Amino acid sequence: MATTSRRVLLCLTCPRQNSKLVKLVLRSLYSLKIQQRTFGVRNMCSSFSALNISHLDEKLEIPKAADSHLTPSIFDDELVNKFVNCMMWDGKKSVSQTILKMALEDIKAEQLKKRRMSSDPESILADPLKIFTEAVENCKPVVGVIAMRRGGRVFQVPTPLPPNRRRFLAIKWLITAAREQQKTNKNARMYKKLAKELLDAYNNEGTVIKKKIELHKRAEDNRAFAHYRWW
Repeated sequence: MATTSRRVLLCLTCPRQNSKLVKLVLRSLYSLKIQQRTFGVRNMCSSFSALNISHLDEKLEIPKAADSHLTPSIFDDELVNKFVNCMMWDGKKSVSQTILKMALEDIKAEQLKKRRMSSDPESILADPLKIFTEAVENCKPVVGVIAMRRGGRVFQVPTPLPPNRRRFLAIKWLITAAREQQKTNKNARMYKKLAKELLDAYNNEGTVIKKKIELHKRAEDNRAFAHYRWW
């Protein structure tokens, strides 16, 4: 015990041996750091191998924030916005949006009720926006008639309709049918009648589908004057 204490005292008193001792301590610390680093690298490699990540895999993309103009609102859709603008009265767009929103909510409630009562619930669509889009698509006429004067007489000439005209007629017929039903029953709310017309059009029923069929029949009856489109 005395000899070891003397050696320590000699090391502490002698500057040459003191420098050797400091070097020895620094080397041991450096080797300890290297061991810790290698252990950390081994752990990282094992974790990457567990995740099956290799240099051949694609680079992981960092998710970006959504653009400022994007919104989850239903009124961001072009068809819905067009329907709201056509139904708007006296510039009160918020009232028109509220009516359409309540109509879509009523459609969803009605479809969920049918789904609960049905034996095959998967066959009944409950998304009101898809029902609205398909209802408008079912109401679009394919051909129409245009009044043309030829030889002092006016002929109803059948002609194919452009996409904008087809969409406008479908929206106009749906809104007009809902308003006419509201006149017959004054206690009925507009969104209730609109929901009923949309559901009827979705099922290929109702007054709007009858209007489309009548227009197609009129074009079919006047097909003999179709050549006046080019003459």
